[in-house]
Amino acid sequence: MVLCRFLLDTAAASNLSSVHVVGLTANGTHLYHSISTIQKLMVLQYALEGPDPSSGMRPWADISPSDVVMVIDATDTMSQLTSEEFLQRYLDAGAPVFHVSAEVNIWPPPIRNYTHLYDEAGVKSVPLPNKYLNSGCFIGRAMVLKKYVQDAKEFVTTSAMSNSSWLFRQQVNYVDDQGVMSFAYLMGNPYGISLDHESAFFYSLYCATEHLVLSCGAIMYNLTSTKVGILHGNGGEGKARLEDVRGGILGDYKADLEFWFLVDGVVTRPGDVCVDVPPMVVGRPVVQCPPAGSQPEHTYTTRSVAPEDCPARGRDGKPSVPRG
Repeated sequence: MVLCRFLLDTAAASNLSSVHVVGLTANGTHLYHSISTIQKLMVLQYALEGPDPSSGMRPWADISPSDVVMVIDATDTMSQLTSEEFLQRYLDAGAPVFHVSAEVNIWPPPIRNYTHLYDEAGVKSVPLPNKYLNSGCFIGRAMVLKKYVQDAKEFVTTSAMSNSSWLFRQQVNYVDDQGVMSFAYLMGNPYGISLDHESAFFYSLYCATEHLVLSCGAIMYNLTSTKVGILHGNGGEGKARLEDVRGGILGDYKADLEFWFLVDGVVTRPGDVCVDVPPMVVGRPVVQCPPAGSQPEHTYTTRSVAPEDCPARGRDGKPSVPRG
């Protein structure tokens, strides 16, 4: 299962605690490979605020309004930091209320009609290539994330929002969670969204134009000399690169069977969901750091292309809406 090989293996190796996988199944249907926008929003809303008190259902987690919550796509992400390191980076960044991953590509295609709004938001002056919003990873205060998810779900399910100033359905050909969040950012930004241009938290692999350097068992973003917190294999090209990047970090390592996490509020271990995990505890990877001053072990060089020349693929690797 891709969830196990990428997120859970790297979370165990990096000592990322408090991992909570939500929406692993819905109505008995496995959601390992894809999930619709409305399913994603419903799962996030349930996780952040719990069920309707009259439903009799149990909450998945006890999240207070001021809690710091990080949300990432589960099946195409890898972690390199501990929870404590993520929290320290969050505080060092000024505790942004809603901080979102950035990438080199503008997605979905209808958003390209509003590129000028990115310029008005100050993105044009950003000296780094990851300029545009990617909704697959974000971190912030629970109360703000909850409000955004409530509003976005209302739009997707009813086509009418009380806060309709930031999203106009007739301008989008189809509902896409990244499109919804992009409009929230571009149309007045009522939720205080900021973008992680420096990749202090997240790095999007799709059509990336810069190098990732493997040094001492860690993937570094060489423009900022930052150890990337979450590597996100967004898009077909990004997913195709995940295995190579994982091999550089972990080799043949598989998750420690004693590593625990939550699945829809239930304490779970890799052996409960990862069918390919052997019935034994595999130790953490041993990394021999190179001598001081030596060259990095490997450089992951991507094609140096402009965003408009990226492969015309959707987030699942399938052909996207033709450009025109």
